Amino acid sequence: MNTASPQRSPETPDHGARAEEPVLVFESNLGGQHGRGVSLLAEKCHGAVDGKGWGHHGNTYGIPTLDSEMIPLTRGVLVNYVQNFLKYAAAHPQRPFRVTAFGYGNPNIGMGEIVEMFRQAPRNCLLPGRWLEMLGRLDAVRLLLLDAGGAIRESAAQDRLDEYFAINAPLWAGKTVEIVSVGAAVSVVANDRFARRRNYRHRIISVNEGFYRNYLSLAREEMAVWYSTRLVTVLEPDQTSQGNTLRLLQAATRAGLEMDDVQVGGA
Repeated sequence: MNTASPQRSPETPDHGARAEEPVLVFESNLGGQHGRGVSLLAEKCHGAVDGKGWGHHGNTYGIPTLDSEMIPLTRGVLVNYVQNFLKYAAAHPQRPFRVTAFGYGNPNIGMGEIVEMFRQAPRNCLLPGRWLEMLGRLDAVRLLLLDAGGAIRESAAQDRLDEYFAINAPLWAGKTVEIVSVGAAVSVVANDRFARRRNYRHRIISVNEGFYRNYLSLAREEMAVWYSTRLVTVLEPDQTSQGNTLRLLQAATRAGLEMDDVQVGGA
């Protein structure tokens, strides 16, 4: 008798792949409401539990920065949660923990102070690119180039970008420049050609498609923000921002990335 394997719904992640993914450390709240960005990925793909806002659940570890009423936690309480996580990670050296940036905009503690807490983080903690930069551990500028319409295929846009790099290159003295791409193929191809022309490294962000399934685009965007140190948006006067572009900008803001705009065309 033939037996068929149960079919998995297209939106259901392959949880058998969790062992291949680092534990996702994400910003949470004590109410355990996981509604957007990294926290949405944590619940839908990594096994975070609705109503559980702190600690290790599934393939996640939640660090709350808000209480159940979405009010920012006090500095002392937040520091305690961070220290508890660092102890937990140190006690599980065989498991990698991907720490996503958190705490941006919290009125009770600055991001710089949060980053400093991770200076002595155990080796199995994989820190965001922006944090590595702030800790002085990165010799590269990882520039997430957001060009939704592939405008940099045009010479005018390339000229504007050349001006941007000419102005900023002295600030990056001694550092290599890496162009980071995510999103539509037309943008990735345009970025690749631009990177080749300037002899820059080019990293195209990819994630496990079988694992993230219907959340693939969101996962790529969050990974791109996690990896990068700076976001540069190529803007055209008549261009309408798409939903994924706005989502990426919001993620970059929450992660505390340095952000610049390069205007193409217009006055």
